[in-house]
Amino acid sequence: MIVGGLDLSKNHFALVLKNLLTKKVNIYFAWDSEKKAKEWDKKLSSKIYTVFLLPKNSYESKESSSLQRYQNIYTMLDNIIYAYSLLFEVRLKSIIIGIENYAYGASAFSIVPIAEMTGCVKVSFLCKDIPMRLHDPLSVKMWAGDSQYQKEDMIRKARKKIDIPEFLSKTKNNPASDIADAYFIMKMVEAELRVRANPLRMNKLKPHQKALFNRVTKANPVNILSRPFISRVQPIITSSEIGFPKKKNGGLNHVHSK
Repeated sequence: MIVGGLDLSKNHFALVLKNLLTKKVNIYFAWDSEKKAKEWDKKLSSKIYTVFLLPKNSYESKESSSLQRYQNIYTMLDNIIYAYSLLFEVRLKSIIIGIENYAYGASAFSIVPIAEMTGCVKVSFLCKDIPMRLHDPLSVKMWAGDSQYQKEDMIRKARKKIDIPEFLSKTKNNPASDIADAYFIMKMVEAELRVRANPLRMNKLKPHQKALFNRVTKANPVNILSRPFISRVQPIITSSEIGFPKKKNGGLNHVHSK
């Protein structure tokens, strides 16, 4: 089984994918600046990274340019995930993607483009039967360690777990921030699957992480373990697919996500 974390912005994104059997992590990010994308791609020696350039579209209609940008992004994401599924010989239904939901308190000017783009991505994933889980920005920060964390704090925490080169955080808006958020979203999905397969795994989580599994909000009045994944067909989570060893009697734990 593959888990992923996706952080979306209007002009860039980061996607972190992890194979739960091999433990292999791959990081994909895209940017709309050709100069920066080429510079980062040249500097990155780590095989876990792949850099993409988001093409710019110049139509007379600003709305047309925005919609074309959304299509470019979800097509790129579809291609990455499909190629990943072929590489590891897994079905798309066995790839569960966590997506950072937009902040409802943000201004309409900033939230509308992200909401529209996120909607396009969700529809695309839904049509391909790729299960999704939404996590609000506050929950992602809480999972990383503190609801008051700023971008620099998220990057610092993520660097303790994965290689995020310093040159990716030199600009004001930078890939390092997207990658850090996507990484923690991926870890949240991974933890959920492990707890669903074996509830005793909850005891291995830190207190602030356990609290998130019981957290409810006005938008989500039931806790995350009681909420279905966003998918036309709920995924079947098996112990073997997420790397748990077989039971002594030779059987496997099977958990239907309902």
